[in-house]
Amino acid sequence: MRGDIGILLMPIVNHSGQSYGTVSFVIAIMQLAFAVYGIATIAGALLSGLLSNYCDKGKLLGFYYGFRGIWVLLYLFVMPKTFVTAVLFSFGLGMTGDATVSPTSGLMQQIFR
Repeated sequence: MRGDIGILLMPIVNHSGQSYGTVSFVIAIMQLAFAVYGIATIAGALLSGLLSNYCDKGKLLGFYYGFRGIWVLLYLFVMPKTFVTAVLFSFGLGMTGDATVSPTSGLMQQIFR
């Protein structure tokens, strides 16, 4: 997190009644979740490119979008809001985030060949 955002955040924390330690811990969780999301996005895109060579691309896209929808609903309504579930949620979204690019590109190549 950039320093100026952290500096601007402290007056808001002061007015909200939260302790600086609590907010600092929440920011650390958010940073870890974003890092996990970024790494999972890279891994998911690479794995999807490999799977696009061997699996039906339309079914892959259906799986990715279906998984994302169910994953968001599970996180919103079923999973407890803890540190572990926040990181797991970021991982699940990251794995499917850019994974749709390879099958979509393959389908466009098949259609417009």
